[in-house]
Amino acid sequence: MTPDTVDRQQWLWGWDPTPGIVSVWAEPDGRALVWRRLSGALVCEDVEPKGRVLLASLTDLRHLGPRLVREGHGAGALDVTYQELTGEGELRYLVRAHDGRSLARAVLRGAERRLGRALRSVRELGPGAALVLPPEEQYPVSSGRTYFRGPPSTICGARRSIWRRQGSIRAQTVSSSWRSATRRGGRG
Repeated sequence: MTPDTVDRQQWLWGWDPTPGIVSVWAEPDGRALVWRRLSGALVCEDVEPKGRVLLASLTDLRHLGPRLVREGHGAGALDVTYQELTGEGELRYLVRAHDGRSLARAVLRGAERRLGRALRSVRELGPGAALVLPPEEQYPVSSGRTYFRGPPSTICGARRSIWRRQGSIRAQTVSSSWRSATRRGGRG
């Protein structure tokens, strides 16, 4: 595979090869339950992903003072870290914290001071200022894990099974429609 093909594969299938994820239940406080099917059994993993938000500016977090730390510069458990992103786009900073709720509160506190009005959600800042994914979407995006990853034979076998069922249902529907039409003496 060429590097371009590998990159496309990673965008589509993720970069973490963990197989069998069928569901993720995540909470804003930083806890996620990941359900996986392994060898026919359903397994639940309890993981702790960090809360994240993309911001156009760090202005609304300056009130944190020394608790706002550049990623990789010795952050503590209660600190909020940031990474400046490269490339085009308005959202320049990936901001992380152990608890997604406390991260949202910190952004809102700074934005309310700046704007002089109350806000209920980070999304009220607008798409050009902030992007916050729901916790169950944040986990796959940040971990590189994707749903239904596994051996191709398992995935293809499941698809064939679904197609057979769909084909059977369609055949029954067409057959019953045709029978109804012929009983009435018409053509459907």
